Amino acid sequence: MNKLNYMKLQHHYVLLPSSYATRIIIKTQTVHAMSGVVVHFFPGIPGAVHDLTCIANHIDEIKKLLEKTTEEQEPGSSKYWAVLADRGYQGLQNFIPVYSPKKNLKHQRLTTEDETRNAKLAATRIRCENWYGRLKNWR
Repeated sequence: MNKLNYMKLQHHYVLLPSSYATRIIIKTQTVHAMSGVVVHFFPGIPGAVHDLTCIANHIDEIKKLLEKTTEEQEPGSSKYWAVLADRGYQGLQNFIPVYSPKKNLKHQRLTTEDETRNAKLAATRIRCENWYGRLKNWR
């Protein structure tokens, strides 16, 4: 897997000038290369919308971004590059290949193997998290 892309959803709070007590949430989504460079930025969606719903609105765009060329595609493999996503994107695997952290089952702890896998995924996703941190603190 030499070309792994991943996505991250982040919430940004915007103060509306018409009302001093009103805040709206603008959810944005980006696709990053493994280096952390943003390769695509989706327009913000206002309101309380589930992560998977936000991404489902742009699934055709995402598939175009992640589509492998004929030289890159191996027999029997998916025609899309895999996506590294956080737990908010549970269900995305129905559309494209996804690597996401395992969740604890009710009244069961994760195995050591699953915890190790989650830690490796988090270590890879940190580039994206850091990008959002810089974006939110930019002045």
